[in-house]
Amino acid sequence: MKTSVSTLTRNEKNINFEVVDNKGRKIGARIITGKALFTELPSNAMSWFENDFTGECFFVNVQKTKDAISFGASQSTKYFLRSQDVDSYITRRINGMSKK
Repeated sequence: MKTSVSTLTRNEKNINFEVVDNKGRKIGARIITGKALFTELPSNAMSWFENDFTGECFFVNVQKTKDAISFGASQSTKYFLRSQDVDSYITRRINGMSKK
């Protein structure tokens, strides 16, 4: 179904991995979390998210940073129905980033 998404709440947190690159920049991550609302759109809508549910959900976006500034490829925002899934996703992403 076609849906639109709007942000209801938004929180941002930066993590420092206590590592610096060869230019002295601190390596870390920015974690953006919050709640979003998906609303069904008419079938003739011109811009939409393809989604199989409507209503409130949780979202998360984890981005690599250097000196707390986004670095590298943009990461997609992920949507979850349960807050526990957000926590699990963050843990997996941060663990993967901090190993590199």
